This record gives sequence, C-alpha cells and structure tokens, in this order.
Amino acid sequence: MEPVIQLDGRQRLDLIEVLSLPEGTVRRVAAEIGVSKAAPFLSSGKFQEFLSILCPGHPRSIEALVRILLSIATLRSQLTLKPSSIEVSLLNAVAADKRITQDQVKQLSDLLPEIIAVTQEENFIVLTKVLRLSYDFTNLLLSSKLLTDARPIFDEEATHVAASVVTFSLQLDFTSAQNPQTMNFALDWSDVEHLRDQCTRALVKAGLVSDLLRDQAGIPTRIAGQNDL
Repeated sequence: MEPVIQLDGRQRLDLIEVLSLPEGTVRRVAAEIGVSKAAPFLSSGKFQEFLSILCPGHPRSIEALVRILLSIATLRSQLTLKPSSIEVSLLNAVAADKRITQDQVKQLSDLLPEIIAVTQEENFIVLTKVLRLSYDFTNLLLSSKLLTDARPIFDEEATHVAASVVTFSLQLDFTSAQNPQTMNFALDWSDVEHLRDQCTRALVKAGLVSDLLRDQAGIPTRIAGQNDL
C-alpha cells in the first residue's frame, strides 16, 4: 500500500507556482544537473543559483521547485520510499486536494515524473546527503543570545544604590526531537572570554580542515551553514 500524503498550504502553492516555469524546464534540469561544472552542490543556495542560470526570470518558481525537490528528498529519506511510490503518493495527494483545479491536476500529473527524475540524479542525491549530515543531530540550535545585565545593590534602607554587579546570561533556543526548547546559563567574565576563544578556535579549525580537504585531497567540502542563502 502506498503511503498517504497530505499537502500543506506551502507545498500546494509551490506545486502550483512550478507550473509557471517554461515547458521543458524540469526536463532540462534533469539533463543538465549531471554534467554541470557547478556540481557538486554543497548548499541549497548554490543549487538554486544553478537553476536560476538555467531558467532566468522566474525566481519565485525556481525557489518553489527547490523546496519541492528537497521536500521529496526528505520524504524519501524518512520513509525509505522508492521514487515510484513517492510519485504515486504525490499524484494521489494532488488529485485529492480540492483547492487544486482539474487543469492543474492534469499539468502536475505530467510534471511530477520529471520532478522525481531530478531527485534521482547523483549530484542532487549528494546535495541532500550534505544537507542532511550537516544537521543530523538530536538537538539543533535555532538562535542564541548573550545578555549583559547590570544589577543594582541597595543599602539596608533601599534609599540609594550602594554598588552594582554586571552579569551575563547565555540563552539558547533549540529543537530537541523537533520540539522547541530554551535553556539559560549564568556566565561570568572568564566564561565569556573562554566562549569567545573557543568560537574563534572552532572557526579557524573548520577553515583549515576545509582547505586541506579541498586543496590537497581534491574533495569538495562544505562548512555547515557557511554562505547559505
């Protein structure tokens, strides 16, 4: 039995938006991606740039196509589905969505096999693996703040400020098993200095390793999150 897929609002709009691409664009992507000198693509931004060169003048449709392709890759990875199963499930989802017109259903029925074909190209598979391994962790940081706070110290009668102390608080917003969470840590001056030094050291090491792999071993290398669109 094929899995049941329900389209969310974003996916529905993306599928409809992709229909605005000139006829044959997706077939051309499938043909060009394997021989492109820009490959391997180490970020979704570089892949989108490649598509924009292939089909200039359609930025919104290209963005929508990239999201659809990456969504299909995620679906395939999470459910270990064959391309044929994904194609059938998506066609069923499109046909069942009452907000997609019958004319659009017909167009998407012709286009989805071409989209699935792109996801089977080796250079696209490499991109999806790069993105997945970049963030394949239980806990993923969403944002961080280092807050500096001055706290007044009052005299016994609380009539004037006798002194003050400056404190630091590190706030981390993250997802754990896809559940958003927040943690706060009290830091002192030496903690902040150590954190700064460790961050600088990590960036230096990442650049060194990346350069060694790229220049000496000839392996295209991505630093997670660097130069992403």
